[in-house]
Amino acid sequence: MATLKGGLLLYKEEAIGSIDGYNDTFLASFPFIPGTLRVHLNGLEQDSPEDYVELNNQTIQFVNPPLGGIDSDTVTLTYQRG
Repeated sequence: MATLKGGLLLYKEEAIGSIDGYNDTFLASFPFIPGTLRVHLNGLEQDSPEDYVELNNQTIQFVNPPLGGIDSDTVTLTYQRG
């Protein structure tokens, strides 16, 4: 973690939510400052609004749900804590 003006930067936090191919909504552990969120799916940065949208200051929704199964996708978040 790095201290920033206005909050902490949380680096590659695992998103909260079921990765099952159906669930498209995920939570951050803490509220984030809007506009500071970076979402990674399997290590690749995703684009907003093409790949996901911020529903509020703690929740995101993917356009296409991450896939589950044996080799399930991983969703990580980087953001400035509000």
